[in-house]
Amino acid sequence: MKMRAYAAPSLSRENSRSSSLSDVRNHYHSFGPSLRAGCRKTMAGALETSTVRRLAAVLAADVEGYSRLMGRNEEGTLEQLMAHRRVVVDPKIAEHHGRIVKTAGDGILAEFASVVDAVRCAVEMQRGDIATSAI
Repeated sequence: MKMRAYAAPSLSRENSRSSSLSDVRNHYHSFGPSLRAGCRKTMAGALETSTVRRLAAVLAADVEGYSRLMGRNEEGTLEQLMAHRRVVVDPKIAEHHGRIVKTAGDGILAEFASVVDAVRCAVEMQRGDIATSAI
C-alpha cells in the first residue's frame, strides 16, 4: 500500500481552558447578558486555571487511492491495511517516539515532540511501503 504522509509543526494545549482574559471575556460575551451576569465566578475560575502549552509536530498520513482499492476489493483492502499498520506504520511511529492521536478509515494523525522525528518517521513509512509492495 502506498501512503502519503505530511509532517508539520503545531502548538498543542494540555488544557482546553484559556488563561487569557480576552479569550474568556469573548467566550462569555457570545452567550449574551443574561448568562454573563451569572458567570462571574466561572470567569474567575477560568482565569485561575493555568494552561500548559507545548510544541508538537503532527504527521498526517493516508493511503493513496484508498477509495479505488475499496471499490475493487473491500475485504482484501481492509485486511491489507490492517496488516500494513501492524507491520510498518505502528512500529515506525513508536520507534520515533510518536503517538497516534486519531485514525479514521485509511487516515492517521500522529503527534511527535520533534519535527525531525515526524519527518524521519514519514520517510521510513514511505520506504516501508516500497519494501512491502515489492514483496
